Amino acid sequence: MSKIFNRAVKIGGETYKVGASSTSVTVLELDVDNMITNAKGLTVPTDGDAGYAKGCIFIDTDGVAGNVIYVNDGTSSSCDFNVGTAGPITQNDIVAVSTVTATTDGLTTGIIPATAFHVTVTSDSADKIVTLPASVVGKTILFYIGATGCELRTTAGSSIKINNVISGSTNEAAIPATSLCTCTCISSTEWILTAVDELGAVITAIVPNAI
Repeated sequence: MSKIFNRAVKIGGETYKVGASSTSVTVLELDVDNMITNAKGLTVPTDGDAGYAKGCIFIDTDGVAGNVIYVNDGTSSSCDFNVGTAGPITQNDIVAVSTVTATTDGLTTGIIPATAFHVTVTSDSADKIVTLPASVVGKTILFYIGATGCELRTTAGSSIKINNVISGSTNEAAIPATSLCTCTCISSTEWILTAVDELGAVITAIVPNAI
């Protein structure tokens, strides 16, 4: 019989006066170099203070509505705390949801953001273009396109493939209207593209063709 664990970890923290400003914070975690990685307090750490690890999370407990979570974008020798997530975490904080509008060259509003996971694509011509972000192995992007389809490319001038065909400056993949596509980066030079229609039926393999 498996053992049920129901004990929470309770962290009391310890009060530190940190850096040249001697700002008082409650330290919850330290790394092996004794740099603070997690802390809370009534006053946000003063920029330039030493002692906070890069990426340190600070929770503002002053009780005033507004920004709550801050992250050290500076260094351990000179901190720079900026707003992280203000208020409750929403679905968009967990899953990066974006809207992209296809363009004649696939640039500006036609570029899928590198942080995107779910994308809604708008297009007013099946010849307009949407461009995938830089290849990162394991990256998966879902995108849905409405009543008008579009073309999908990789970065212009690159040798990156979609479904085993280089798809930057010479080829492009025709995305059908009202389809849900999945693009998965399997290497630094290739994406696998699959698609289903609005009934969930699998669409025949999309093979990029000449521009």
